[in-house]
Amino acid sequence: MPDEGQIIRNPQTNIGYFAQELDNLDDRKTILDSLLELPGMTESEARTILGCFLFSQEEVFKSISALSMGEKCRVAFIHLYFSSANFLVLDEPTNFLDVDTKEVIEDVLQAYPGALMIVSHDRYLIEKTANRMIDLGGGQVLDYEGSYDEYLEHKQRKPGDSENDIQELELRLTRLMSMEAESEEEQEQILKEIKEIQQELQRRRGVT
Repeated sequence: MPDEGQIIRNPQTNIGYFAQELDNLDDRKTILDSLLELPGMTESEARTILGCFLFSQEEVFKSISALSMGEKCRVAFIHLYFSSANFLVLDEPTNFLDVDTKEVIEDVLQAYPGALMIVSHDRYLIEKTANRMIDLGGGQVLDYEGSYDEYLEHKQRKPGDSENDIQELELRLTRLMSMEAESEEEQEQILKEIKEIQQELQRRRGVT
């Protein structure tokens, strides 16, 4: 597995890191004051958002320094979600969270309009939010486009199962053809992948 390489990033991509937001919380501020630092955030909006994330009216005045790790994670997540980022990188975002808070986070991530990269052992979170899997196990990189359940089914298939492989390629082709590119560069990449899949389908159908 390579340990170095080059990443080409769209200039319009603004990445936000959950771990960074957690580290940057100001222990001297209250929960409410920390949210009021967000651009355009009013006190009424901040209170409403905090209520949605299960903070009571009294708890919003708690100091960041007095919060549990789970509460800090909630505050950090709110900061990240309402930041200017359009691509969120979340490393184990549901660690330290109770069941009710996990459900809130899952629902919010499902509604997020941007892109997400989630590193997690929380199977339920992945099932609810992810539509593409990257497996780094066994010294290889497996990039699978589909839900977690579909990915598990894919792993259980026997190598050389041509019919299943063809169905999988057709599904991926359908998804690509329905995608809307946000830039010319992304459009070129989609078209390139469509062409590659079409060629692979022709090859496999010729074999079968």
